[in-house]
Order: sequence, then C-alpha cells, then structure tokens
Amino acid sequence: MIKKIYPQCHPYWVVDDKKIKNTNVKAIAYISTGHLLPCCWCDFEKAHVVNQYAEYGLFDKDLKVENNESVIDILMSPEWKSFHKMLLEEPEKAPGPCKHHCSFIPNNQDESNYFD
Repeated sequence: MIKKIYPQCHPYWVVDDKKIKNTNVKAIAYISTGHLLPCCWCDFEKAHVVNQYAEYGLFDKDLKVENNESVIDILMSPEWKSFHKMLLEEPEKAPGPCKHHCSFIPNNQDESNYFD
C-alpha cells in the first residue's frame, strides 16, 4: 500500500516536517479530449485508468479548455483542488499512474533543495 505520494506535478513536498523543492516539476498535459491533466503520465487510453481520473471530475465538460476563460480557471477549480488534496492526504486513493511514478522522491533531490 502507498503511504505517501510525492507528486511530480507539485512545486515541493513535505518530508519529516521539512519542505523539499521539486527541481523538476512535471508540466500539465493538454490532451486530445480538450482537457488538462496533472501531467503526461496521467494520459492513458485504457478505460480503467481514464476512469480513475474521471472519478475526480477531471474529465467534466466544464473543465475543457474551450469552456474556460483561462487555464488558471481549470487549475483552481474545486475538482483540481480536490484531486491534489487527495494526493497529499489520501495517497492510497491516487490513480495508478500517480502511485507508480510518484511514490518516491526522485534521485536528483538532495539536501540543497530543502527550504529553511
């Protein structure tokens, strides 16, 4: 079972009550359906994986880029906030790709990346 997720799409993580800067933040992905996903690792064609992200509303019609004034409107939506909160507070509920790619701190992170 996954006990912690270190989302590669987040700018930092908290480890042992210290913030660690993510020096290689994964960019959001714009996919063929017209939606945004947290990163390219989330873009799967397999229905069971797509459904894992759909459960959080990331494929809602209202979140298509064409239906918003800006990307910020999508990223600040309740659905996106809820998804990111889940990654940090309930990592066991994270979609498979998030668990696979983000269940460890990348090797390129070291003590110099800790915030004071």
